Amino acid sequence: MTSSDTALGGRILKVDHAGEQGAVNIYRAQILAARFTAPARVPELCEFKSHEEQHRVVFATKS
Repeated sequence: MTSSDTALGGRILKVDHAGEQGAVNIYRAQILAARFTAPARVPELCEFKSHEEQHRVVFATKS
């Protein structure tokens, strides 16, 4: 593997990590809104958010 391949891989991981960051924040906002509009959906949204947080941990350890 060349250094440019390694650099590209690092950039891809950073983009993936940023996407996970965004997803966690979107779920956080959806949970807040769902507390008022669809309380039955809050546990499911919390599970989704937790799943994305696990992805974030994986990407953070790879970069």
